[in-house]
Formats: sequence, C-alpha cells, structure tokens
Amino acid sequence: MKSFKQYFKIRENSISASSEDNEIDELLKQDPDTFDQTMAGWRSLKGNAKKIQAVEKYLKTYAPNDIWLPTTPPTKEIVSVPFMHWHLGQLYAMENNINKAIEHMRKSIGQDDLEWNDYVNATVMFLKKDREGFEKYANKENYNKKTIEKLKNNFDKTYEEAY
Repeated sequence: MKSFKQYFKIRENSISASSEDNEIDELLKQDPDTFDQTMAGWRSLKGNAKKIQAVEKYLKTYAPNDIWLPTTPPTKEIVSVPFMHWHLGQLYAMENNINKAIEHMRKSIGQDDLEWNDYVNATVMFLKKDREGFEKYANKENYNKKTIEKLKNNFDKTYEEAY
C-alpha cells in the first residue's frame, strides 16, 4: 500500500490535475457515511459518464492493487478501494452497462466478509437475470436485506428501477 507521502508525490507529479480529478478529490474528502448514504456522495456521479470514467481512471492510476486509498487531504479517514468499485458497479448498473457493473462489483468481494460477498453475488445474479443464482445468495444472511427484497420483488426490471 502506498503511504500518504507516496500518494501525494504521485499526485503532485501528475502532468495536470483535470477538473474530474479535482471533483474526485472532493468526493474523497467526504466521510465514508456521507459518500455511501447521501446524494452528495457516489450518487452525484449518476448519469455523468465522463465523471464515472474519471473515477475508474483514478482508481487504476492511484490504487491499482491497494485496498485503501488515502483521502485528500490526508486524515484519519481512508477510503476503501473495494467500496469505490462497488459504487462504480452500481453506477454502471444504473446505466444498464451490465458487464462493467459486474466487473466492478466483483472487485468489491472480500475474503473475510461472507455476508457482504453474498450481497454482492446476489446483486450480480440479479444483473445477469439468473433467478436461481439470485435466490441462492439472496436467501443467505447479508448486509442489505431491504435492497435484496427490492431486487427480488422487481426481478424483471432494470437495476435502477429495482434499486
């Protein structure tokens, strides 16, 4: 994992910070709850393909193999790279770009958290419209029963409609 110092050295040495990079930096200043649960967080990127692609580029550039991404400016808070991939997956799913959605959602799967993994897998099965696979994971204990129930009750709809 890169240290804060290494991370900011990379940022300082980048040729130029684009407006997308600056906006992503603003997102990374948010505490995890704000980023996850409010319209100012990841949802603010919805419908803006350029910003979504900028987040994807940002992750590939600054955290290709890391688990944690330092916030800007450095604080005690750190952003989980898998968490960012999950939300990128959700954004792609809302655009009905299923392959990209699944690619990013799967990057959020962890080794330690079976409930989270089941939630991710149930969502992936929903996107694939694999009812049997969905039921397999949806019937297990997982983080977000409310969302799983919405997906189950709206299985024939798009992710955006069901979510």
